[in-house]
Amino acid sequence: LGFRRLSILDLSANGHQPMTNEDGRLWLVANGEIYNYRALRSELEGRGHVFRSQSDCEVILHAYEQWGTGCLERLDGMFAWLLWDRQARRLIAARDRLGIKPLYYVRAAGGLAFASEAKALFALDGQGWRPSLDETQLDTWLHFPFLTDPERTMVQGIRKVPPATYAVWEDGELTWHRYWNLAAGEGRPEAGAFADAAPRLRSLLVDTVR
Repeated sequence: LGFRRLSILDLSANGHQPMTNEDGRLWLVANGEIYNYRALRSELEGRGHVFRSQSDCEVILHAYEQWGTGCLERLDGMFAWLLWDRQARRLIAARDRLGIKPLYYVRAAGGLAFASEAKALFALDGQGWRPSLDETQLDTWLHFPFLTDPERTMVQGIRKVPPATYAVWEDGELTWHRYWNLAAGEGRPEAGAFADAAPRLRSLLVDTVR
């Protein structure tokens, strides 16, 4: 795991990444912001977790310790992260609900590589993979000025982790899991009077801006 950090919260060395948990079993690199990290941190400290930094991203480590991949349902924010479970020899790659933060991957060099920018994966050119233009995707982009497939890119072989999804790489196998779906109901308005919906909308907007 490698990381070049844009320091926002906790500028000290304690906030550097990759970061690990108390026993060194879990290692994390995370790009983004966890908006509800203070509430999550308070809950996790109440359950006995020990934090080393004031970074919002550290809550991901302890949330995973506590709830496994169920932690994703508790994270409010924009993020793309990789977590290596050294004991289980398992890599988890996750992306936020709406895909605000990017996360790309390619199968090369006999394995799998992830990066927050597609161009970083070009370093694997010649290691079982050659980057080339995906002309089908170029044609789509010229027609619609966006790519209709959320997993495809302009480069053959480089794909995106879809929004609201996490991938598990274990024993050479990659499996996909969707943890949220707008159409399935979370946050979906219920049938009812406008008078009931208006204060609910205001509450959500105030919380979002805060």
